[in-house]
Amino acid sequence: MTTINVPTPTETEEFDPYKSASDPAVQNFDLFGQVEINAWACALVKGTGKVPFDSTNPNHKRFTAIDVFIQPLLEIDVKYTKSLEAHWIAEFPEWAKITLPSIKAAGFENVREINSKWARVARVPNGKKYEKKDKTTGQPTGEYADETTFKFVEFFADEAECRAMYLANGGIPSNSHTAPTVTPEDGDKATNYAFLKVIVTNAARGKKDVDEAKDAVGIALLGYPTVAKYYTVDSDETIALINETIK
Repeated sequence: MTTINVPTPTETEEFDPYKSASDPAVQNFDLFGQVEINAWACALVKGTGKVPFDSTNPNHKRFTAIDVFIQPLLEIDVKYTKSLEAHWIAEFPEWAKITLPSIKAAGFENVREINSKWARVARVPNGKKYEKKDKTTGQPTGEYADETTFKFVEFFADEAECRAMYLANGGIPSNSHTAPTVTPEDGDKATNYAFLKVIVTNAARGKKDVDEAKDAVGIALLGYPTVAKYYTVDSDETIALINETIK
């Protein structure tokens, strides 16, 4: 004889599917976290990309590079870390017409002011398309999708307010009920590592050996005192990134 388990009144009261269907907590895919922003003088080199601007190089035209990394709330399980960062040229439309206006709309006149702020960030189309690739073969599929960029939706007074808004907007905590303990210094170091990767990759690209790359990275780090607080040219992380770049 088959036994059918009928929910008890208590279990039924805990979750009313009709109430949930009438007012669902829709999962939100916006980023909620702490902002780290860096701006630096760069030049655009064909075949290389952004490199630190050298005023003595007659082939260098100065632009402003902007790097933003969002350190997500610990509750957010991010599987694709590249989604946490964005990089722009300030003089190009993507930054000037989409991201920057969203920052100024929140009352910030100088983008330096958003550094370390807690924010909600959406990814919105930037007007460009890219061709999708087959996940198995890596070959182009002939289908196109929108490229996206950061748009700041809202800024919060502190981490607690950011977390409350994340949960209020359908945020789903990670499987762990206890968030790992992270000291402020550890969190800042992890955040600045994302920028160290950009700095080292740009400065060391094309260099013939580690010593030459270290010289270039050392010069580049002078423009990033926040990053240099945690990493030097001799840090294990820096050396590993240099070796990865010049190999």
